[in-house]
Amino acid sequence: DYGFSGSLANTFMESDVWDHAISNYGIDIWMTTTSMRSRVAVVQSFMGRPKVHKAKDPLDNAEALFPDVVTTIFELMCRYESFWKDVKWSRPTAVYGFGMGDVEVPPSVDVDTKMLAEKFINGVTERLDQYRAILTDQNMNKLQEVAELSPECFEFPTGLWAKILFDFAFAYKNSTIPREELIPALNPLFYGKIMSFVLETQAMNTQQVEEFIEDQCLQFEKAKPYLVERWFTS
Repeated sequence: DYGFSGSLANTFMESDVWDHAISNYGIDIWMTTTSMRSRVAVVQSFMGRPKVHKAKDPLDNAEALFPDVVTTIFELMCRYESFWKDVKWSRPTAVYGFGMGDVEVPPSVDVDTKMLAEKFINGVTERLDQYRAILTDQNMNKLQEVAELSPECFEFPTGLWAKILFDFAFAYKNSTIPREELIPALNPLFYGKIMSFVLETQAMNTQQVEEFIEDQCLQFEKAKPYLVERWFTS
């Protein structure tokens, strides 16, 4: 959940970046990005025991949620390119009130990896022409290698996933293909990445998964020079 000051509320109200995607599932990433763009202090605070939600398949709303979130991210990248261009590395936020003995143990969630594999493989097969228009040759070749992996040893490397997302962001900026076709084309790859995450973390405990996610974030940061080069020199 979010809490924010009255002055930041005014910043939100005065923003000229607002559309249908943001007003739906893109609202969280819009609030966060707008806050960072406004250079306000961002902190985390312990608010008590976490609410335990009823376990459900995380893919139930994926087809509605994912396009809104990605569209919002890509649109903000275009609007704020002068802001993020020279940002190097991340830094931790201030944290208040943690370490009080409450440990969150998330409920188990069953994910249909067979369905994910089918959506990924079928999507890659059906959208090859779109991917060739969007991705660099190197990333296209690596994606096809991933698609040929057997389910038993499937892995979608995060470094490749980051560069593919950057290729899609670049294609969004330049309208390489119509935007209404671009975002749906990313869905099958998203399913492949989910499957990879499930398989890689299924034997991990909560702390190990947190460290795994942190490493994935770091790989995005390491891949940023690739984004900057494509975005500002191509």
